[in-house]
Amino acid sequence: MIVAAIPSDEEARCRAVHRCDLSAAGRDGPLNRIAAMAARLLDVPIAQISLIDREEQRIVAAHGWPATRLSRRQSFCAHAILKPDVMVLPDAAADSRFRRNPMVTDAPGIRFYAAVPLRDPAGYPIGALCVIDTKPRAGLTDDQRTALVDLAHLACGLLVRPPTPVSLTGGRHDDEGDPWVQRRLSEALVDLTRQRSLSEGRFQDTCREVAVKIAAVLGIARVGVWLFDDSRIAMEAIYVHDRDPSRPGTGMTIHAVDYPRYFTSLEMGRWLDASDAVNDDRTSELAEPYLKPLGIASLLDIPIRVASGVAGVMCIENVGAVREWTWDEQTFAAAAGDLLSLALEARDRVAALALLREAKETAEAANRAKTEFLANMSHELRTPLNAVIGFSEIIASEMFGPSPRYADYARDIHGSATHLLSIISDILDMAKLEARKTRPVEEIFPLWEAVSFAETLMADRARDAGVDLVTVRPPRSLGFRGDRRMIQQVLLNLLSNAVKFSDPGDRVIVEVAIVEVGDDDEGLVVRVVDQGIGIAEDDIERIQQPFGQVDSFAARAHAGTGLGLSISRGLVDLHDGRLEISSTLGEGTTVTVRFPAARVRRIAEVA
Repeated sequence: MIVAAIPSDEEARCRAVHRCDLSAAGRDGPLNRIAAMAARLLDVPIAQISLIDREEQRIVAAHGWPATRLSRRQSFCAHAILKPDVMVLPDAAADSRFRRNPMVTDAPGIRFYAAVPLRDPAGYPIGALCVIDTKPRAGLTDDQRTALVDLAHLACGLLVRPPTPVSLTGGRHDDEGDPWVQRRLSEALVDLTRQRSLSEGRFQDTCREVAVKIAAVLGIARVGVWLFDDSRIAMEAIYVHDRDPSRPGTGMTIHAVDYPRYFTSLEMGRWLDASDAVNDDRTSELAEPYLKPLGIASLLDIPIRVASGVAGVMCIENVGAVREWTWDEQTFAAAAGDLLSLALEARDRVAALALLREAKETAEAANRAKTEFLANMSHELRTPLNAVIGFSEIIASEMFGPSPRYADYARDIHGSATHLLSIISDILDMAKLEARKTRPVEEIFPLWEAVSFAETLMADRARDAGVDLVTVRPPRSLGFRGDRRMIQQVLLNLLSNAVKFSDPGDRVIVEVAIVEVGDDDEGLVVRVVDQGIGIAEDDIERIQQPFGQVDSFAARAHAGTGLGLSISRGLVDLHDGRLEISSTLGEGTTVTVRFPAARVRRIAEVA
């Protein structure tokens, strides 16, 4: 075990430690809430806020850690205060400084450790905010690192009070260091940390709660929260709390390029305090377009920071007279701004988790569909294969001697093989579409020929099923630019499904129509309407997915792969079209295919 070095300014540093205000410590104090928040945000069992004194580490707040004091000789945080930035140990057992440390070899068995040094306004490292896990970890993500730094700033704002109360604008104020004021601001901060919206990622609610609380505690007329857009070119007011509802609020936009000094100041500082905002060099650019029209005299603006930099700003705006911001007000506002940073990161994290959850559910649904599909296909493939093998054995062995039956068996073999080929073709077509290896070979052809082709191939099947097939053919002058074979396959798949799922006496209608799509353009619509079993509304999206079927019973009752709609939709997509399904269970289904006007061509009529 290697003991941490003693800083060269140890005496001054220890004096800074002894000046710390511990009124925010205690079981239900805000420092303990900050520790709990750190543990929750970084998903670790232990978090501490500690001060490093001459001989010991004083733990002033903790989550998952019962001790209140540790020897400085074995303190991890004694090493952390020597670092200029975040200290990260992915595995303490693999680090020569700590692998023999009793807290690694014995309880609690520290493996992962990360800490941010806490510094007072003079820059002395007084302690650290740390998170601990008993399992090794890869490190911290950028978002986790930023969250830990923000929480450290928040803890510092509660622990540190300036020895000589002086504002950043150079003025002294009578209420600086007033215990009553400090208590009021600390209580307000505690109230904000208790809001569930913060950890639940409800950023808009957190903005409202923070703005309302700041306005009430500081006696401010107007508090707004602004966020950059994705391009980081413009910033929009997403929430404004204003006593005067007639003033402009949410929805206002300013562009960074128009106010370079202001935005540079935001990037550089922990906060921007402009008591005389109209004449302050950092904010005077805002005077004519924003400050004067709204009567704003003083600004206290807090950057909202995330891993990628400044994401926005919280603007505390004093309307009317110039106001000198006290040190307590500035540190309170900065701590509230840190809460907004945490809330913004929580919002993004919740959104990312929702996307991951949705992707996981989609993948699981696809996996279930494939499993069901393979179970169905084992039946679909085995049946014709058994027929092929059985009838071919009868013919090969001449089981019945010379017999005319063999010709019938040969026809059965041909039919089974043809069915088997269609199943395999569907699977291969779907695989090529999913791999994006299918490319249309485009030409201009008469659309009526494709409709007639599909009608002719389906006529016998419809007649055998007792289904009345009605085709409203397009005019012979109507041409289509696309892949003839693919369009024919779409029509065949849709007609095959319509006939397959219709009962004897039902009617299937195919119609082609030209529709206006705007600006004198005419698009193409193909509809296939049946009176069959229909589809439940909840199942319509699923049956268009690869390997998706309504249920296993329907799949077994009507032979086939169930890939026809998926293949059809993929082929329609390749022609810039879209496939729509409307259906009522027990009444029938309408499948509509829409193609853009660019696919429609007029050709000479053929006699």
